[in-house]
Amino acid sequence: MSGKGNIKNYADFKEAMLASAKRKSVATNSVKTINPLIGEYWFGLDLGSQKIRGVCGRMMADEKLEVTTFSETPAAGIDRGWIIEPDAAANCIKTVVNDLMMMSGAAVEQLTVMLPASQLKRFTYRSVIEREHELTPVTPAEIGLLYAQIQDLEMPAGERVIHFYPEDFFMDDVKLNAGPAGITGKWLEAEFHVWAAQYTVVQNIINCVEKAGFSVETFIPAYIAAAQSVLTDDEKKSGVALMEIGVFSTQIAIYFNGKLQDAASIPFGGASITGDIMNGCVLSAKEAERVKIKSGCAIAGKVKENEIVTIPDAKGFSKEISVSILAQIIQARVEEILEMAKAEIKKAGFEGRLMNGIVVTGGTAELKLLNELIETHTGLKARTGYPVEKLTGSAPMEIRNPVYANCIGQAISAYEKKKQEYFLTGKLNLNSASFPSEVKEKEIK
Repeated sequence: MSGKGNIKNYADFKEAMLASAKRKSVATNSVKTINPLIGEYWFGLDLGSQKIRGVCGRMMADEKLEVTTFSETPAAGIDRGWIIEPDAAANCIKTVVNDLMMMSGAAVEQLTVMLPASQLKRFTYRSVIEREHELTPVTPAEIGLLYAQIQDLEMPAGERVIHFYPEDFFMDDVKLNAGPAGITGKWLEAEFHVWAAQYTVVQNIINCVEKAGFSVETFIPAYIAAAQSVLTDDEKKSGVALMEIGVFSTQIAIYFNGKLQDAASIPFGGASITGDIMNGCVLSAKEAERVKIKSGCAIAGKVKENEIVTIPDAKGFSKEISVSILAQIIQARVEEILEMAKAEIKKAGFEGRLMNGIVVTGGTAELKLLNELIETHTGLKARTGYPVEKLTGSAPMEIRNPVYANCIGQAISAYEKKKQEYFLTGKLNLNSASFPSEVKEKEIK
């Protein structure tokens, strides 16, 4: 889905302004050099189906997050991004956030919350304004009008915009190398990445967070958050696919030329592997998860055929499982996920173009020999995505783990979003939530 405003007389001056706009696009931008967000505390909240995790960190002068504290608790009342028991979920959120405040000494009223890709619809939209004074430089207020068009975007019944950011700016149909501040011209445009979700899903999360005593500052798509914490800028420029293996689904996000190019959700994740082990080895869910973590391997040919793992139960009995059979079960499901990931990469037009291959993160990312299987099955190089790219060296070892990629990415994404809005529009409000308790009527028409 994309859009462009109704522009009168656009073609009349387009060619006449083209050469001028090209010259102006290299003009010096009047960019603010003082960043008031440095030193502020940023919170991230990951509402997972198995665990609810939170981090609190302070953004340092080198734009690395100094994590001051983190917390997690078993999840309750949440299933695949849906709030199914509001009171239980609210209690979990309250527990985690109160821990963060108590241990960090920082107060929090508003939270950045993750939404899984399976709950989202992504599209691009081009906002445009006709400038009244085309010979004067673009002002922050005019850039703010482009943002306002996205905030006021009319959506299909039952949907609302939950996240957006500008990818490129244009003046008189010429792409600008940087932001538009200081540029002159007639028609100012911005191409936004926009994410929308079902109103009921969003409102249930907002209600749940408020029941816990807080409010939602902004929502961030899960793969955007993970990419912030595990991918390097060079990887994004030369081509990489992020594969975030969650509990119930796997998210694929493709970056090329420094930009998000495509994203998809695969309906299998770590729980699918655990379920296969339950059925194949006749184990309970807890036993299957435990043996997957302790003795699981992604390549059956790399384990000893006669190796056995013993699983004791609560009644004092034990069960012996062949590690080779366990690996066969795991490999079959992982290869199915990889085959679907390959199809998504090909569908997006990036087969053979991703120089940096696949970066895998999420709870299943540390499965033994997973990267080797990815490389063998896809022909792409692979590495595990640890969320350390934008952390200070003092970050606790416990959070340098793929399971914290989304959570850390939430905090970093909240900072980046606020910084971008400030430097483009000149507006900074650290105290107002983006999502009111009740959605305006026009948002749910």
